[in-house]
Amino acid sequence: AHAVIASIIMAYIAIMLLAKTNANSFTDKVKFVTLVGFLIGLSSSFMYWNWFGYPTGYSLVNLVDTVVTWALAGLVIGKMAEV
Repeated sequence: AHAVIASIIMAYIAIMLLAKTNANSFTDKVKFVTLVGFLIGLSSSFMYWNWFGYPTGYSLVNLVDTVVTWALAGLVIGKMAEV
């Protein structure tokens, strides 16, 4: 339950950040939200890899998973923002 709440809050923050940009097209909105996801994934995956010694492959898979998740969220957010 906590993860769902955290995900909703993060999506809300991404929407608020998106509202502050000049992203007008659907593609630009998806790219922006995907970039937000990349930065989130990079910060967490790099920390685990660098400080806790997680394997590189594991960290890269987690990064890709996070980016794909946020790209999918970007598709939904971008479509909803068009309305």
